Amino acid sequence: MSDVIRRPRGMAVLALAALVSVGATACIDSSVPGGEGSVARTTSRIAAVDLVNPDRDANTTCQPTAALDPGAPDPQRILVADPSLLDALCALGLQGRVVATTTIDGTTPTYMGDAVHSLPTIGDVAAPDPAKAVASDPDLVLTVGNSPVTDALADVPDATVDPAADWKQRFVAVAAAVGRTGAGDQRLQGYLDAAKALGVRVGARYTQASLVQFTADSTIVMGTDAFAARVLTDVGAQRPPGQREPEPTVLDDKNFEIADGDVIYAGFDGEEGQDYGTSILKTDRWLDMGAPSWGRTWLVEDEVWFGSGGLSAANIVLLNLRTTL
Repeated sequence: MSDVIRRPRGMAVLALAALVSVGATACIDSSVPGGEGSVARTTSRIAAVDLVNPDRDANTTCQPTAALDPGAPDPQRILVADPSLLDALCALGLQGRVVATTTIDGTTPTYMGDAVHSLPTIGDVAAPDPAKAVASDPDLVLTVGNSPVTDALADVPDATVDPAADWKQRFVAVAAAVGRTGAGDQRLQGYLDAAKALGVRVGARYTQASLVQFTADSTIVMGTDAFAARVLTDVGAQRPPGQREPEPTVLDDKNFEIADGDVIYAGFDGEEGQDYGTSILKTDRWLDMGAPSWGRTWLVEDEVWFGSGGLSAANIVLLNLRTTL
């Protein structure tokens, strides 16, 4: 399903071309009643809106180690030069073989649990530290497009994913690069089968699902190119009329109503997004729309639904949809 080349940098330049790439501060309810002493609390509502699966254990996200293709090389020490590829390794059960990764704005993903979030880092994806990359002593480098890391590790095999690849193509490419094409195809097909079955069970084609993200100062509806939108397509759900273009749309007084749907899935982009979003969720304009007035609004993990995506994230979205769509 993809062309995969694992090569020392000293050889002719060939690529792995993937043809196909919260503590709230107000209006919060706890699922555990308050009391004396130290009590573990799970935030379950913000501004009277339920969080989807607030008790999900991120440490159970990654799957068991996938079977190796017969005769394929089996990398033991993987350097990830683009953190968007961590999701694929988690879905293949190889997160424990990652010796270092780059970050985005100084952070690594949290939704895959401690095994991924606590990985050693070598700097931001745009400016990794070559010395740290060399010190990690990898036997395989994974990256998206060009990276300074591959120049620093000229004698280490590397695999490059096409930057234009969507999440399914990216997963297939990573599976091939780590010698697990067969198992990767099976796991991706398992997701597709589960998505189709869920869509049939809940009558997804009769539902218009709205995707909303709150940033520090804006309310945005996601277009069809957003990661969660692609998962909704796999399930067979529809989108509201104002959300059927590829690109996201920033809402204002003239188009605010396009945020409505039969159900709304909303995410907060960081703490500032949560502060701003919480204020919007309490406004009459929001509460008077159909889905909020019916109690059909759900708060989702922003980095899962609106991030770069991957098979691990897609399975989480399916889990969320199973109980809410």
